[in-house]
Amino acid sequence: MHQEPDILSRRQWVVPAAMLVGNLLCAATQLYFSNSSEAVETPPPAIEQRRSTLEVVPPADEPPDTAESPQPPIAAAPADQRSLAELNAGLNALIDEDRNLSSTGIELERQRALLRLRMYRYLCRLPQADLTLNPQLNDDALAAAAICRRLGKLSHAPENPGIPDAEFQRARGAASKCNLSFGRGNLTKAIDFWMDDSDPRNFSRLGHRRWCLNPQMLKLGVGRDDDFCAMWAFDKSRPLAHEYEFISFPPPGYVPVDMFGPAYAWSITLNPGKYIAPELKNITVELFPIRDGQADREHPLEVENLTVDRHGFGVNNCVIFRPKSLDVRPLQSYQLELHGLQTIDGKPTSVQFAVRFVEAMVPATPE
Repeated sequence: MHQEPDILSRRQWVVPAAMLVGNLLCAATQLYFSNSSEAVETPPPAIEQRRSTLEVVPPADEPPDTAESPQPPIAAAPADQRSLAELNAGLNALIDEDRNLSSTGIELERQRALLRLRMYRYLCRLPQADLTLNPQLNDDALAAAAICRRLGKLSHAPENPGIPDAEFQRARGAASKCNLSFGRGNLTKAIDFWMDDSDPRNFSRLGHRRWCLNPQMLKLGVGRDDDFCAMWAFDKSRPLAHEYEFISFPPPGYVPVDMFGPAYAWSITLNPGKYIAPELKNITVELFPIRDGQADREHPLEVENLTVDRHGFGVNNCVIFRPKSLDVRPLQSYQLELHGLQTIDGKPTSVQFAVRFVEAMVPATPE
């Protein structure tokens, strides 16, 4: 079986020059290396404007002041690497579930959307096997989609289009707790769209994606009215028993090329119980192509639109950026290094992992 090169454990340290002492003459020399880059928050480039929106929730509390003095990074423990055979087996099991669905109509569409969301969560090492559709939340999502259709626009705070007040209040409340989209065609494509979430309007927060990857999600609801789709996404009923360092998309390890795109934003959401909320001015992101099992540090990819979002879209503390000239093809591999972080007890640390793109696994979405 092919083994992914273990590049996460290799570190390079600056070693002081040896001090030479003589009986008649004493001399000491030291050599310092420095390599720093200032993260500049710039607006996302103009790309195709997709029709979606997401309500902004109140920001998280500000973290304690970070230390000013530079310190060497301490590599964070990487997630356990999953073999390609294990990844394929897990995704194939979910594909088989899809093939064996016996529902029809909108219920079949809902079940397929749930399975697609479970695939993304499986890829990202998040709980997914017990994720369920809740009938009441399905109805709420449908109410949110329906009021958007009546208004002819997406809104998390819709006005009354002329329906009875009780119906309006339910739809308005549901819309404030849903991912919304228009023009996707079906709910499965809406899940893919929310996981992309990289259009200019959503890039700086990636709120749809982060709700999809909320580790505390246990139940959800989805609904569609014509071309308007909604997913009730604000559930946090799962006990916090799932241990994680960070939630990354793309995640460490193998990633099928049909589940990530070259123009997608990269996101790394740090566990607030293990990391102090990062400061944009303190962090740097480097992405290196891997060639012959080694990170090619002579040719890093240019990183743009680096930002930090602390809003509570599932989990706060999210680092967001986009690499230029990313090649998302099978056998293309990259090493990601995020520096300038602090553990919850104030120790300097970093996150480092490798991503390797592999052949597509997920079948084409039915029309």
